[in-house]
Amino acid sequence: MVRGKQGIGRWVWTRAGCLLAAVWLSLELMGGAAVLARAEQPVPQAAPAAQQMEAGQAESPAKQAQAAAAGQPGDETYAILAGGGRIRAEREYAVPEQPTVYLTFDDGPSKYTEQVLDILQQEEIKATFFVVGQLVPDRKAVVSRIAREGHAIGNHTYNHVYSELYGSFKGFWSQAVKTDHVLEEVLGEKPFLLRAPGGTATNFDAFYFYYLEQAGYTIVDWNVDSRDATRQGVPAEEIIATVKKSPLKHQLTVLMHDGAGHGETVKALPEIIAYYKEQGYAFAALDRNVKPEQFSLARSKWARSYSPDSFASSTALVAASGLERQEKAQQAEQERLLAEQTLRAQEEAAAALAALAKQRAEEVPLSVALDPASTWMLAPGSYSFAHGRFAVPLRGLAERMGTRVAWDEAKRTATVRSGLLTVEIDPVRRTITETRPGRTPTVRYLADVSLTDGEIRIPLRYGVGLLGSRVESYELNPSDRRVQVASKSGKHTAILYPFDSWTLV
Repeated sequence: MVRGKQGIGRWVWTRAGCLLAAVWLSLELMGGAAVLARAEQPVPQAAPAAQQMEAGQAESPAKQAQAAAAGQPGDETYAILAGGGRIRAEREYAVPEQPTVYLTFDDGPSKYTEQVLDILQQEEIKATFFVVGQLVPDRKAVVSRIAREGHAIGNHTYNHVYSELYGSFKGFWSQAVKTDHVLEEVLGEKPFLLRAPGGTATNFDAFYFYYLEQAGYTIVDWNVDSRDATRQGVPAEEIIATVKKSPLKHQLTVLMHDGAGHGETVKALPEIIAYYKEQGYAFAALDRNVKPEQFSLARSKWARSYSPDSFASSTALVAASGLERQEKAQQAEQERLLAEQTLRAQEEAAAALAALAKQRAEEVPLSVALDPASTWMLAPGSYSFAHGRFAVPLRGLAERMGTRVAWDEAKRTATVRSGLLTVEIDPVRRTITETRPGRTPTVRYLADVSLTDGEIRIPLRYGVGLLGSRVESYELNPSDRRVQVASKSGKHTAILYPFDSWTLV
C-alpha cells in the first residue's frame, strides 16, 4: 500500500486496531520494556547506549504499530516484525538417517585453515567454513581449496566489527554484499549460507532475520559451542572437554574457529572427530536441505529504530538479491537432479553391459587344457566368467587333476589337501582357509567362490595353483574360451589325500 490511499476496507482498520490494542496492552502489562515474540522466549538483557539509527529517532513498538495501521507498504508484515514476531518461510528439510555432525569454522581463512583442511582430508569428512571477507584476497588459494575439496563456504561479513554490523541493518547489509562479491570473484558464485558474528542471539531482531531471508540467505547459528573463542589461547584439552559435555542430538552444528590465534583448535580437532565417530555420528557439510540451527529470537542489545518507510526501502534493497539467489538455487537443483539422473543412467548402462557380457560368456563353451593329452570341456552355463575371471566346479577340477574333495555336512564346507597344506572352502561365506602345521591359518575372501546349482565353484587360476599347476595362457574367442594349464615339472605335482570317511562333493 501507499500512504494516504483511499478505499481501505473496514476489516483492515478493524484488524489493525486490534493489533494496536494488543501491542499497547502488552506494553502496559510489561512496563513498556519488553518486545513481543511470536512463539519465542525473549532473553532479557539491558540495552547499552543508542548506536547508529537506521531511520531518525527511535520509535516505540506502539508508534511503529500505529504507523503500520495508517496504511504503510507491507503494513501487516511490518506490524508483525515491529512487534518482535518472526516471519518464517515454510519449507521442508531432509533429516539424515544416521546422526550427523556439521563441523563449522568461523573467522578464517588464516594460516590455520590449511591445517584444518589437512585433518579433514585425512579423516575423509566434510565441514563448513564461514569466512571473513577482508581476509579472502590474501588467501584466495585457501578458499579455492575449501571449495575444491567439497566443503561448504558461508558469509561471515566483511570485517566482523560488531558496532558496524549491528548499529543498523544497512551496515550489516553492505558488509554481507561486499563479502559476497569477493567470494564470487574466487568461486564463481555467491554463498547462500550466512553466520552472524557472535551469533544472532541479542544481535539480530525480527527485521534482520526477515531482510536476510528475503535476500535468499540461510542463517546458521549452532547447538554445540566449543568455546574456543571465549578468551585467547583456550587450551585444546579444555576445548575437547567442552565439546564432550555438550548434549547429543540427531543433528549437531558445532562452532569452532580457524582464524588467527586458534592453533589450539587445530590440536583439538582430531580428538573431537574421533569422539563423534565413537558415538556413531557421520559428518557432512551444510547445504540447502539441512535445517539451519537458529537461536530463539531474543531482545536485541542494540538500540535500533525502524519506520514503515525504512522497512519499504530495505525490503526493496534485498529483493533483487533474493530473486538472484532463488534463480541460482533453482538452477543448482536442476543441475543436481540432472547429475543424479546421468549417474543413474550410467550405472544402469554399466550393469546392463556387464550382464550382457556375462550372458555371452556363458553362451560359449570353455576348454581347459590340463596337459597335451587331457582337455576338460565345460558346456555353456557350467562355468562362470565375470570381471575377466573364470570360476569352475571344484569337484570337476579336482577329479581331472587326480584328487578328491571331502564335504563336511555339519560345517557345510569342502576340504582338500595338497602335501602339508589343508584348504577349507566355505561357499556361503565365500572364504578359503589355508592351514599349514605350526602356522596361523590364512583366511582369504574370494568373491568368485560360490555355491551354484548345488556345486561349489572356485576361481580357476586359484584352483590350479592350489593343485600345483598354473595358468599358462588363455584365449577369448567369439565362439569359445580356451585356457592352457601347465605344471612346472611338466605334470601335475599336487597330491590330494582322499578322505574315505567323508562324503564326497
